[in-house]
Amino acid sequence: MSERDVVQQWLQKSASDLHSAELLLNGGEPANSCYHAQQAGEKALKAYLTQFEPEVPYTHNLELLCKMCLKYDGSFEALFLVASDLTDYATTTRYPGDDSVDAEEAEDCMQKAGHIFMFIQERI
Repeated sequence: MSERDVVQQWLQKSASDLHSAELLLNGGEPANSCYHAQQAGEKALKAYLTQFEPEVPYTHNLELLCKMCLKYDGSFEALFLVASDLTDYATTTRYPGDDSVDAEEAEDCMQKAGHIFMFIQERI
């Protein structure tokens, strides 16, 4: 499989997670929506890194992934706050106690993940 194929697979997974986030939000599951929004951002960043790194790290830390992307494109500095905001949803929304997430917060997560996705798409 070519590097380009792997990049496209990461992007497809990211797009699928964005779609899942939307469906879950519309279905009244905002916490699960936030989880999939975080996953969409993570996979988009990994798509970008796959172009340069032989292996991307196994991490849910979007800030770390942004820092890695900075080695190749300084404009990733603009994603740090968005990435930082999404990182915790990889874990906090998967366990009991995630009922404090509301629809407004989930919508915000989806917008941030969509921003990361579009940012990456423009650079691939």
